[in-house]
Amino acid sequence: MIRTILLTYVLLEPPKQIKNKNILLTLFDKQWSTARKMSIMLITGFGTILYGSTFGPLLNSSIIVVSLDLNVSITDVTLLSGYQILVVGCTAPFVSALSRKFGKRGLFVLSAISAVIGNIIGSTSKDYNQLLAARIIQGLSVSTYESLLLVVIGDLFFVHERGIYMSIVSFLLAAISNLASVVTGPITTNLGWKYLFHIFVAISAFHTILQTLFVPETTYVRAKKYEIDELATGY
Repeated sequence: MIRTILLTYVLLEPPKQIKNKNILLTLFDKQWSTARKMSIMLITGFGTILYGSTFGPLLNSSIIVVSLDLNVSITDVTLLSGYQILVVGCTAPFVSALSRKFGKRGLFVLSAISAVIGNIIGSTSKDYNQLLAARIIQGLSVSTYESLLLVVIGDLFFVHERGIYMSIVSFLLAAISNLASVVTGPITTNLGWKYLFHIFVAISAFHTILQTLFVPETTYVRAKKYEIDELATGY
């Protein structure tokens, strides 16, 4: 009885309009298991930590070292992150539109691959232009993981379940970006700034494999009247 009432609320149908309660129970039983939902959230959330939170401040603690190594000004090194942010801002509208039209899985996989490519280029950088290219290619992966994970939460969980996951993702996006420089500083001091990219190559490659093999498309095409995430009054 409680489960029927809950599903009645979640599916947005008045109880008197539901003629066959067994349909509700069938829909409930066909939902993805909690373990599968959590695996999708953990793998995609891992990507959000790597690309959405860490790529931006990756070189913040290494500005002077990179400047001396490549024989460029501190301003030029700072602009590396500026160009990356520019790429993120320019790609965000396209990521949003493409995810609505074609789904999110392809964007997640392509963005993860671009992160690997950017890290490889960065790890082999011998001059400023090559490092700039690496940062720009890295930027192609940021927007997807920075924004679409919040949409994935809407795909996976009912309305009353989303709050805690939204809070965790928002916290990670803010907190990890501040923690990144604390971690990258000792790496730069002890191993050199290129090791930031060396380490990221291995981690991002591992994540790309997980994202490709274990995260399916989460977009579900449903009747328009159930799209409560949109500001619509047509039902």
